[in-house]
Amino acid sequence: MMSLMAYNDWPLILDNYRSVQDSPDLFFFWQEELRLRQLGRNLEKSPQKVLVKQAEELDFLLRSMYFSGQQPQFFNILLQNMHLTFVLQWLLDSPRYVLEAFLDYLPWYLSSSRINKRNLLFLIQIYQESFKDKFRAIINTLDAEACGYIAARTASPELRELIKLREEELEQSRKENYYAIKREAYKNNLYPSIFGDKIELFVQAIDSIEATFPEHFTEPYGAPRFLSLLESAELVFQCGWPEDSLAILLDVYEDYQQKNRLVKILDDENIYRQFYKVLRRVIPVYSLLFGLPDCLNRAKSIYQHAFPRILPDSASLQYLAVYESVLAGLNAVLQHPQWEIIIKISPIQKQRPSEPPLLLPSEAGSGLSPRRWIELQELIEQKMASLPHEAFITLEYLRFLQLHFTLDREQQLAQRLMAGYLALWKWLPSPLFINPSLLEQLGPLLPASERTEAQKILTFLDDYDKQSLNNELDSRPELFHNKAKSTLREILIGQFAGVW
Repeated sequence: MMSLMAYNDWPLILDNYRSVQDSPDLFFFWQEELRLRQLGRNLEKSPQKVLVKQAEELDFLLRSMYFSGQQPQFFNILLQNMHLTFVLQWLLDSPRYVLEAFLDYLPWYLSSSRINKRNLLFLIQIYQESFKDKFRAIINTLDAEACGYIAARTASPELRELIKLREEELEQSRKENYYAIKREAYKNNLYPSIFGDKIELFVQAIDSIEATFPEHFTEPYGAPRFLSLLESAELVFQCGWPEDSLAILLDVYEDYQQKNRLVKILDDENIYRQFYKVLRRVIPVYSLLFGLPDCLNRAKSIYQHAFPRILPDSASLQYLAVYESVLAGLNAVLQHPQWEIIIKISPIQKQRPSEPPLLLPSEAGSGLSPRRWIELQELIEQKMASLPHEAFITLEYLRFLQLHFTLDREQQLAQRLMAGYLALWKWLPSPLFINPSLLEQLGPLLPASERTEAQKILTFLDDYDKQSLNNELDSRPELFHNKAKSTLREILIGQFAGVW
């Protein structure tokens, strides 16, 4: 007597079935089939790969599996062999209840499995008008590429109509998902930011997020998908959506803690390294936007409670401590915050000895020399895309010095500062980067064109609250297409990003 087999031994059961199939002893054949059917029913898991060679084997599998609660396993075997003509014919000749159950199973299977579009051609062969509703559910699981592939190869007008409806639905969904961006008509660099063209970044982020859906991965909780999700979070941050990026990171971190059993040690180290890189950019910016004036503690709290296994970049977080002192100086809360700043930058200098210090003790009373101003302005440019919060805090620090010390080439320095603030604004339209106190300080030193650009932003911010902006968008959408209304569009993007 054959012993109970491992879960993946359906091929062996079929081999044994073939060996007794032509036995002249009919009673022996019946007895062996019953035994083999019982063995198959006792298998622990679904078969991974089962190839059938003749229609009689499908009859045997139907008797073994279909009536014993293993319909999904049976249908999976059918789908593995659907490229064979005799399998297609067997399905079409099978009892109606079998074909109906198979068609009911297909939407779930197609939604949860990765299947090459070439392997979907069997849908053309088995389509019947009487099953139109069931095929509508099946077609509604297909993507645009699969729809086009099947539509080009079927002669059935009814099936083509179902596919056309699905394509229209996908197109509408694409418009909604991509904020109605027409990629083929869009001209690059209409919305430049510190990370590149903003519309291109939107499209890349949406593409990236869609590519992380579980159905695109053999192992939804393996290392490749977790790394793809972290890449998506980074792209969303580059779009100027730090809050959304942080939300993605929170979900990914929670999933990773609970479902990372399939991740190898080396991959695990790489994933935590990527978490570290993205979080050191996202958390400080988020804390500046939503955690003032206590932004440092806000950032530390997020790390501690939401990402306890990720060590923060302490030097980068220390910039938030520096900013609290700079802000106190700008708001005249502290008379001489320079000495407090010198104490707070000490940990940064220890961890980054090659980085130019923000302030030396010898400069606390006199300010920076022209050479040191240039040095720190170059540092801002280097960090603008790599660590935007550090670039912003350095800008604010230089603005504080400009306010309290007499400087050479003051107008040129003011221009450089405003250029940095405007670059951050175009990336993330927040009042943090353009505000009345900033313009009041730098405005008199700026050329008319730059002063006008900043003033226009403030005027729009005064004129439009969230509700009035939405009302304008509903009632006069053509206004936002006006070439001269770029600032209004930037403010609208800021509303979508949730930063004002």
